[in-house]
Amino acid sequence: MMKLNLTKKQKILALLALGALFIFSAEKVFFSSISSKLRSMNRQIKAAETTLQRNLAIRQSKDLYSAEFKAYQAYLKEEKSDLGGMAVDFLKEVERLARESGVSVINLNPQAAVENIKGSRIYKADLRLEASSAQLLGFFVKVQESRLLINLERFSISPKDEQATTLKADAVVSLAIP
Repeated sequence: MMKLNLTKKQKILALLALGALFIFSAEKVFFSSISSKLRSMNRQIKAAETTLQRNLAIRQSKDLYSAEFKAYQAYLKEEKSDLGGMAVDFLKEVERLARESGVSVINLNPQAAVENIKGSRIYKADLRLEASSAQLLGFFVKVQESRLLINLERFSISPKDEQATTLKADAVVSLAIP
């Protein structure tokens, strides 16, 4: 082989240059592949975090919708029962609300025809009652807060006597079943 006559300083510089060359080439060969794998893993982690956040938001929305669904579950259970019995339950509920509010029911007759509007069955009943103004307002509030979705479609109020301490009311109440 060829023998180089180098001074001690030159040998040290040559060894340092070879060492630096070895370090740079080792970095390119070994560390660049590790670095690219780390960058790839970081991208996968960020994608997984984004997916996780989206799924968490969906889960929270699902929980919110489930809570809302449970709140209206009673209405859906009423829908699943037999529809002939719903008319009877509807009339019983109107009588119960009248009794709780102190109103005297004079007449409560279901109307013969059940209407079908936009996929809903609508039961109607003619209602005639007597009460004081406070009792009548209490009845209206109870109808509004009822567990069934009862609606007062039309009503008329007139005094029963000349002093107007007692009122007569005629109304049409309805219940819509989807």
